Amino acid sequence: MASGSSMKKSLLFTITIFFHFISAAQNLPFSVKHQGIPAIQNYSTKDYNADPLNFDITQDERGIMYFANSSGVLEYDGSKWRLQKLPNESRVYSLAYDQQKHRVYVGGIGDFGYLSSDQQGISKFISLKPLIPEKHRNFKHVWLIFSTSNQGTIFFTTSAIYILKQGKIEVITPVGKNPFHAAFFVNNILYVRVWGEGLKKLQNGNLTLVPNGNSFAQERIYALLPFDLNRLLVITRTKGLFLYDGKNFTPWKTQLSSKYLEGAQVYFSKALKNKYFVIASLKKGVTILDKKGIIIQQIDESIGLKSPYIYNLFSDKDNNIWVAKSEGLGQITLNTPFSFYNQNLGLTSNITSSVITQNTAYFGTMQKGIFTIPWQNTNDQELNNIKSINDKITNIFDIEVQKDDLLVGYNAGVWIYNTSNQKSYEIAKERYIWKFINTIANPKVLIAGARNGLIKIIQENDQWQAISIKKSLGTIPFLVEYKPGQLLISNDNGVLSKVSLNPLLDSIINQKKYDTLQGLPANNGNRVFQVGNQALIATKSGIYQYNEAQDRFEKHPKFVRLVGNLLIRYIKGDKQGNIWLWAGSPNQLNVLFLKKQADGFHQLIKTPFQKLKNTFTELDTHINPIDGQNVLFSSPEGAIHYDPSIKINYDQPYLSLIRRVETIADQDSLIFGGSFLDSLGHITHIQPKKAVLKLPYGLNDLRFTFAATYYEDNDQLVYSHRLKGFDAHWSDWLNATQKEYTNLPEGKYTFMVKARNIYGKESLVASYSFKVLPPWHRTVWAYIGYVFIAAFVVWAIVKLNVRRLQGQKRRLEHVVQRRTAEIVEKNNSLRMQKEELEALNEQIIDQKQVIEKKNEDIVASINYARRIQTAMLPQMHLIKESLNAFILYRPRDIVSGDFYWFADVELTALKQTKKRSIIIAADCTGHGVPGAFVSMVGNELLNEIIKRHEVHEPYQILEWLNEGIKRVFQFKETRSRDGMDIAICAIDKENKTMEFAGAHNPILYVQNGEMMVIKGDKISVGEQWPKKMKRHTNHTISVEEPTTFYLFSDGFQDQFGGANGKKFMRAKFYRLLHEASNLTIDKQQALLEQRLDDWMGEQSQIDDILVLGVHVDL
Repeated sequence: MASGSSMKKSLLFTITIFFHFISAAQNLPFSVKHQGIPAIQNYSTKDYNADPLNFDITQDERGIMYFANSSGVLEYDGSKWRLQKLPNESRVYSLAYDQQKHRVYVGGIGDFGYLSSDQQGISKFISLKPLIPEKHRNFKHVWLIFSTSNQGTIFFTTSAIYILKQGKIEVITPVGKNPFHAAFFVNNILYVRVWGEGLKKLQNGNLTLVPNGNSFAQERIYALLPFDLNRLLVITRTKGLFLYDGKNFTPWKTQLSSKYLEGAQVYFSKALKNKYFVIASLKKGVTILDKKGIIIQQIDESIGLKSPYIYNLFSDKDNNIWVAKSEGLGQITLNTPFSFYNQNLGLTSNITSSVITQNTAYFGTMQKGIFTIPWQNTNDQELNNIKSINDKITNIFDIEVQKDDLLVGYNAGVWIYNTSNQKSYEIAKERYIWKFINTIANPKVLIAGARNGLIKIIQENDQWQAISIKKSLGTIPFLVEYKPGQLLISNDNGVLSKVSLNPLLDSIINQKKYDTLQGLPANNGNRVFQVGNQALIATKSGIYQYNEAQDRFEKHPKFVRLVGNLLIRYIKGDKQGNIWLWAGSPNQLNVLFLKKQADGFHQLIKTPFQKLKNTFTELDTHINPIDGQNVLFSSPEGAIHYDPSIKINYDQPYLSLIRRVETIADQDSLIFGGSFLDSLGHITHIQPKKAVLKLPYGLNDLRFTFAATYYEDNDQLVYSHRLKGFDAHWSDWLNATQKEYTNLPEGKYTFMVKARNIYGKESLVASYSFKVLPPWHRTVWAYIGYVFIAAFVVWAIVKLNVRRLQGQKRRLEHVVQRRTAEIVEKNNSLRMQKEELEALNEQIIDQKQVIEKKNEDIVASINYARRIQTAMLPQMHLIKESLNAFILYRPRDIVSGDFYWFADVELTALKQTKKRSIIIAADCTGHGVPGAFVSMVGNELLNEIIKRHEVHEPYQILEWLNEGIKRVFQFKETRSRDGMDIAICAIDKENKTMEFAGAHNPILYVQNGEMMVIKGDKISVGEQWPKKMKRHTNHTISVEEPTTFYLFSDGFQDQFGGANGKKFMRAKFYRLLHEASNLTIDKQQALLEQRLDDWMGEQSQIDDILVLGVHVDL
């Protein structure tokens, strides 16, 4: 009982939090955007598999959408559609949701009622017709339903009005012969228009004419909406719009004329968040007005709303609009900061550049030239009216405004367009223009980056001229003037250069390329952008800046915390000091917004822009932050408009729902239809305790179908699920909406599922509990029967065994007597054999003593060899005098095939002395005594090569050593394959460089926390030299930064150990070295030895182990 009470409290708390967040989200400021058009989703009969004609819409507290359809009630959960037919199979004309009773009311032809569910959770229609007085049961279309807080539920027909209250139905009929036309429930008052009489309201159970209501005796009213505290908005079919103050009807002047309304044939309207009026018509789609009468949006067939014949509108819990149409359904996403300019508005190509000047926006595109659109304070004729002003130019990448002139850079020059006189001309013909910048000394002088160098653009005598800047070559799509005459440029491969111009800015006097040696993370992929008064470099590993004093590039300290090592492809600053990025992993590029704070730092905002993920293309990325309410993004379909001032609660909770549970035996069988009933008979998404099913063992193969009632970009929802009692963890996120389980053992289970939307917000968890009963042979009664049967079998076995043992006893007594005599005879024989064995044992003991003596001699010889080998190796204190190093050295046997070598050497040439520290780690063929002999040969050869012949280049040492090994082991005569894998490193402290060459063995080094590995050549010392390989590779590494490097054999990584007795493996060994690199040298050795001991445990060492680490800080 305690656990059940706790669960109820938890569920109650979850529901309370859910509706608290919904209420908070609905209280956020709401705005319908004027710029661009909203996202529109059309649903046709192919989607929902019912009649095209729809009349009404509602939504329940679970978020499920309901649509009044000619075939019945359509139900949509964001994933699947369902159709609920009425018993008389009539059309459904009206729907309403009662929040108090959690009930969807349904009106059809000749019947009305509500939706409930049976014990299996399958929806069913409950008719209320039996509650109607018998003489009033003959009616036709139920056109409207109003669910009120204190006046019951009102069902409207043209012949009568039915009011359901406290389980009874009251009927109101027309007083005369004139039928009802329309009804409206506003401010807790029911208004009814009566044909030939006018507008009436319900008072004290009677319909009375409102003051001046007879004005609408012949004029149809299609909307009556709250306008403000004292007035109502009246929308008519032919006479226009009026404001009603309770006494008079005053015409309301808007951008919609009476003629427009008459031609549009207004049919239904709705107030939206007490700020807007959404007007639906039969011929011209949807129009949205604000309270000033200004048209905010016109949404019709021309901009993507298929079939403009609109019967009804509904605002869902997310403040987005659903429309019921003559041919399908539509979803219009209004509650969003994003809108679109696309081919529906005449923008037939993706934009690559944009500017706003003189209250006009100009869009440069990739394929269709340049377009213009009125920007603000537009009338209804100019609303989103996009026009082309030049469709001949293509590949436009930048537009620059200079007073009345637009300078448009495209793939064949610069097109000049005067916005005042609409005249145009071209300069820099046949030059592919990428980017314009204003010079610091004179903003009227421009420099353009082009495909074949830089261009200076100046204006003389009101004419623009283009002058090629001498000595500039290559494609330059990115350029910044960071100080007068000094430019940073990037080519189309992202190779960065610094350019110095002469005072006239018409010739390059110096140009220098930069790469990783000057601090860049890579040699390519670097793009330079102007942000305020600084140059920022977008790289493959974060945002960098130029340090002019050191002539190097470094990570920008302000942005390391925010973007780290992300791939950055585009940077744009705005007037408020904010920064816009196109960044992310290669397959997950997205917009990131760095909002400037009062303290000068930036806050990372990325949630709103999940909607734009991967919408940009590499070639034509464009972000234009115009002001605090207007930001333009390029997109493959045109342009996207973003209004940062529109605040959306992206954390608003939503539900996941389990919609079906089926057995999947030979014939699928539904056991749960998606709806629970609580103790009051209300539909709920929470499973009551009494609804927990007990399934026979034969029905232990189940399929769960689920959905989430989140409708914005719902095709991108992903789900994670877990069957508690069976699954140990939640599943990966997938977009599948079904999960099957087969052969579930008996037990208690709870299937749980959650969704995640495009903004990364997870839904509340839905759950369905059930129990699988054991098979009959594993029930309690079966086990009791098994006990009785087992007891009987035991008794029978004991009885039979007693009889059998008695017979055996008699037979054994005779056998014992006979065998006793045989044993006495054999005992004498055994005594003789014992004497022979004792003599043989004395011989074996003598031989054992001889073998042990020989073994002691061999071990002593090997130990002596070990002392020789140890004396051969360099002393650790000598190494530490020169280098900050450690050596982890563990032979597998007494002597080792791995060895290390060290020496400080000098070489004098051309009166210059070159000092180096050479350190070597080698892994010889085999281990134990054979490996030790090879190591001593290798050690001696290294002494001869390096000290005597003064060969100090690592690759040359390898080549000499290779020849020496072949000579010593006489490879041609003996065909011996003895040799070694080796890594050689020579450190030049004076020049702060390090050279490396390796035969199979690599070097791993760490600089600034970044790990790098250079592999050795794929040939061992002593192997046959490949024909394609001329010499060993010599690698040079800069050690100007503190560097820790490691040389090693393969013994550590090949050692078996761990819980599963597997190899340590190379990748894991590299990560261990990377982790250890932050420690002091002594602590590094201690960490490696500890990890090795922990890993080996009781396992034997399988190979010699050598790890040599050096920290260089010059």
